[in-house]
Amino acid sequence: MATVKHRMVFRHQHIFVEIDESLWVYDTGATTSFGMNPVSLLGSKINIPQDYAGITPAALSRFIGEKVIGLIGSDLMNHLDHLIDLKTNTLTVSDGELASEGWFQGLDFFMGVPMVQASVAGRFNKFFFDTGAPISYFQETIPAEAEPMGTLHDFFPTVGEFTTDTYSFKVQLHGMNPQIRFGKLPDLMGIALGMADVSGILGNELLRQRVTGYFPRRCRLVLQA
Repeated sequence: MATVKHRMVFRHQHIFVEIDESLWVYDTGATTSFGMNPVSLLGSKINIPQDYAGITPAALSRFIGEKVIGLIGSDLMNHLDHLIDLKTNTLTVSDGELASEGWFQGLDFFMGVPMVQASVAGRFNKFFFDTGAPISYFQETIPAEAEPMGTLHDFFPTVGEFTTDTYSFKVQLHGMNPQIRFGKLPDLMGIALGMADVSGILGNELLRQRVTGYFPRRCRLVLQA
């Protein structure tokens, strides 16, 4: 079993992993990695595209406000176990089986992107689990008890930049009932989610100040209490 630790950085509401003293966006919601250099989380580096859907590392850096040389997506993540520790800002990856204590959430996948089930206002919905999203998104009716949280400017490669109203409300996961900030995606992206029978996105707010076990080969997500 091979295991490696990387430094993580949480800044500008985004999660980065440091490899060879350069930052990469750590993004379970992206199907394809891209960047300026060959890269790997574990083992020999491989060549990857220099851009995705017309988005370059330079454009990504400008939007995020942090210099990055690329993005690591599910194509490089899903054959490994991950311990994402945003308490100590470390990422442990292994081709063996890592262990993590916490609440177990089952995962399904659509085109390599993980999905988790959660309940909103008593109704179960599927959400993409997206570490690259600074907030979460919900395309269905906002619950009556939701608290307005102002507007947010965000960006997705397939739709570009957009602004959304945001709300805070509780989501029921297995063993957990966190209060999460949600926005709403532009119509075209909302339609794309609907084609995957997904109601929204759970972003990296779920991971902050806790240890998270992401084990895609075993279809498991483990969230520390």
